Amino acid sequence: MNKGEKMKFGKLIFVALLLITMMFTSCDRTSSSGSFNREYYVGTEGVEASFQRNSPPSKLYYHEDFPEDNVFQIHVDVINKGSSHSKGGIYLTGYDPSKIKIEGIDIDKTTGNWNDCDIGFALGGTLDSWDSFWKGFQGSINCVDRGVSTYYQDDDNWGFSIEELGQKLGIKLLEDVKIDFNQINGQDTYNLNFGDNFQIDALNHGAGLLVLMSGMSFNWYNGREYLLNGNTIDYPGGERTIESFEGTISNWPEGLNKMNAPFQLVNCYLYSTFMNVNVCIDPEPYDERKKVCSPGTHTFSNGQGAPVGITKVETISTKSKVVFHIEIKNLGDGQVFNIGSMTKCGPYSPGRLTQRELNQVYILDARVGDQQLKCTPDRGRAIDMVDGSAIVDCTYLIDYGTVKSAYETPLIVELGYGYQEIDIANMEVIKI
Repeated sequence: MNKGEKMKFGKLIFVALLLITMMFTSCDRTSSSGSFNREYYVGTEGVEASFQRNSPPSKLYYHEDFPEDNVFQIHVDVINKGSSHSKGGIYLTGYDPSKIKIEGIDIDKTTGNWNDCDIGFALGGTLDSWDSFWKGFQGSINCVDRGVSTYYQDDDNWGFSIEELGQKLGIKLLEDVKIDFNQINGQDTYNLNFGDNFQIDALNHGAGLLVLMSGMSFNWYNGREYLLNGNTIDYPGGERTIESFEGTISNWPEGLNKMNAPFQLVNCYLYSTFMNVNVCIDPEPYDERKKVCSPGTHTFSNGQGAPVGITKVETISTKSKVVFHIEIKNLGDGQVFNIGSMTKCGPYSPGRLTQRELNQVYILDARVGDQQLKCTPDRGRAIDMVDGSAIVDCTYLIDYGTVKSAYETPLIVELGYGYQEIDIANMEVIKI
């Protein structure tokens, strides 16, 4: 091989090595931004609903002689960016119903043909174990003209299975859950019924909340209901859907050559915040001997993959019990709703929304090991958030009193609530 051939061969080797290096660099870059390194159960986002680009169109021309040309489309992207299973609904409003008609939205019925609907809860169970608590959890549905999908038992007793919900969320254990209904003084009351092999973990990450709220539909009162899995290892990036609306300019105001047509997208959904953190249990808090841990304060600045976050847990130990001071905050840009009043979240609900239905969350789960914690306020009672925050105290009775040294164990807390977020778009209509 002469000198020229050697130089040419060397250049070929250099180019080959450069291509291989670029290939591996590209692979590394894809991996770092892909699902392999995705962070789950962090962040402050829940379900995001937004108008697609140029939807509605920024400008539309009205043809008086060609009504078929006065039709437009609105497409809405809905994506569950948080870590909770979610059921929700989107509502389109903000436009003048005397000028614009949206297919499937019947605004005329809000003149009095619909009745209000409320869902209530009661702490019927005990805190001896998770199953006694959930099996005793009772609720009521007071909906004069709303229906639920049920199976018939007799005139005063019926129920429905959660099997369809479990299939959609991919939680097979939910097939072992049923809800039994009874009618008392004209009010529908219900309680949960579990199979023998049911496990509590199947109710975490919002599944238990959706079970409790199975009797409610966001399709009521002109809503478009969705059911989406969160951003987890099974659904990297979160599950998503698209909702489409068809609108028509049905009536043109006299004397105008153009008009603005604003649209408001109201997104209402059920969500949960799940926290699992190792805490220190010290049966001898005043013993100064060296220990593996010391009770202290955990702070969380990145959220738990939900718009409502647990921002701080302070541990206070005594010889017989441990008290956890739990700080809760609304970390998102939306409005927190009481889950029992979610039918009033939409703009077409006949019910009157008051401050009593806002800024309230519930504790769905609070446990150390198999012990359910006694909290204040406790399960079945709403926690009021003042200026976007609240503090809950949960008490753990030390199981192993004979242990003299401190030890770490997981504390699990889950919150349930409703949430509302709003997006706005504008369309200019020009008469030609």
